[in-house]
Amino acid sequence: MTWHRPRSLAARLGLAGVLLLPTLPTLPTLATAATRPEFPDRIVSLNLCTDSLLLEAAPPGAHLSLTRLSQDPGLSPLAAEASRHASNNGRVEEVVKFKPQLVLAANGSGPAVQLLQRLGYRVEIFPPAETLAMYEEALIRLAELLATERRARHFLQKLHQRLKAIPHLAMPADAVLLSGNGYVRADGTLSRELLAVVGLEDVGSRYTTTTQGAVPLELLVRDPPSWLVAGIASAGTPSLADEYLGHPALQSVLDETTRVVPLPEMLWTCGGSYFADAAEALSQALIRGGARVQP
Repeated sequence: MTWHRPRSLAARLGLAGVLLLPTLPTLPTLATAATRPEFPDRIVSLNLCTDSLLLEAAPPGAHLSLTRLSQDPGLSPLAAEASRHASNNGRVEEVVKFKPQLVLAANGSGPAVQLLQRLGYRVEIFPPAETLAMYEEALIRLAELLATERRARHFLQKLHQRLKAIPHLAMPADAVLLSGNGYVRADGTLSRELLAVVGLEDVGSRYTTTTQGAVPLELLVRDPPSWLVAGIASAGTPSLADEYLGHPALQSVLDETTRVVPLPEMLWTCGGSYFADAAEALSQALIRGGARVQP
């Protein structure tokens, strides 16, 4: 692919476009095909899930800029590692100033992404993974761009070894995994795979949900599952989800028939190596709750 020096911002967007971005710094000269590195080592991520992918796939010594969310230990399992890199708020000015050779985004419809593409920056789109297979495909694809495919495949091999070693329930049990405010994810997603790893059967589809995808409280009270895995946004942080799960009507049923397992949502939202952390924590909670596992 031949890289050309981008035309001026005024030429690409017109005067109106320039007036909308008064703080945009002078654009750097993009490298030509003759001088541009074959594999980028200055990379910007604009999404929490692409932050995670990049931290797992990037070679040692690469210069990374990740979203500020990735440095929040309440939102990112890789916050400690992310804090060693530059951060951004997703603004075009920040991306341009970093002089990236590659930009990672979760979708291509955002105005910042579209502007960066018009300015000549290389942007690769990595939608959030809805299954483990999608996560693995995304990691390998990014690793191929960064010449770290061997490392990524070894990484995935270790992930599968950890998942395979997790104790499995001796007898299947029905379960529902709820996010904040009773939201239940559709079939075939990471949440269903998480339950399956430990031997739980996802029965979220048996409940009629609202237009927002939430299970009405009265349905859970009327027909509670054996296990309720409650996604929590951040340990120790009050939220509307706590009000939903703490409702007296639901609590009276849960105390009698259903065991509740709180689990940080950040461990199973994007995929990643920490998906094994989620499965291990869930398995241990089931055992503490009296569940029998296979010998």
